[in-house]
Amino acid sequence: MISAPAITLNDLREQLKTQHRVRIPATVEDYFELLDQQADDVYLEFDNHHLIARPNVNTENHELITASVIGLLYQHFSKKPDYRLMGSNRPVYVRDCEMGFAPDVLVIKGPTELYPHKKAMAATLNPWLMVEVMSDSNRGEEFQHKLACYKRIPALQHIILIEQDYHWVSVFTRTTKANQWLNTDSFEATEIARIDDFALPLTEIYRSVVFAS
Repeated sequence: MISAPAITLNDLREQLKTQHRVRIPATVEDYFELLDQQADDVYLEFDNHHLIARPNVNTENHELITASVIGLLYQHFSKKPDYRLMGSNRPVYVRDCEMGFAPDVLVIKGPTELYPHKKAMAATLNPWLMVEVMSDSNRGEEFQHKLACYKRIPALQHIILIEQDYHWVSVFTRTTKANQWLNTDSFEATEIARIDDFALPLTEIYRSVVFAS
């Protein structure tokens, strides 16, 4: 039996010159092998036995919002030594639905559990909080397939989805009942999104952000 040729980052780069998103059959080993190469220009995900690649380019609003959220979370969690805050270079792997991805912001509570991988880029299995800033490339996926997968992470307690083109922050918080989440939306610039005792004012989340007219 002849094995399929290895997937390379250069192959993906060539395809991304003419496509905004590439989806090809792959194994989870293919995904981690490419992550080990740590390419700054290609964003990689793994889902349903497929490797998904797209250019790793974000809008100014996306980056402003991400930076603001990291700043707010840092102020809160830096005082709690059991929690650690990480950015988008930290991959997460969901065993129950075989999905690998990198959220925009990640908080881990307690020791990190890693997906076993022989090389450097092992993925986190136990995020406590995840933040995704919505964009044209992921807006539909997050609500349909990916959000359902996120909720299958046993350690995950909070999911924050943030729209970058207008005021909207959606917070999902796990309840004590199995498979039950509380969802709270904030739509006005004067509103405050909350996670337990922690406040996320929309005025701070969207500081310096300019929406297209």
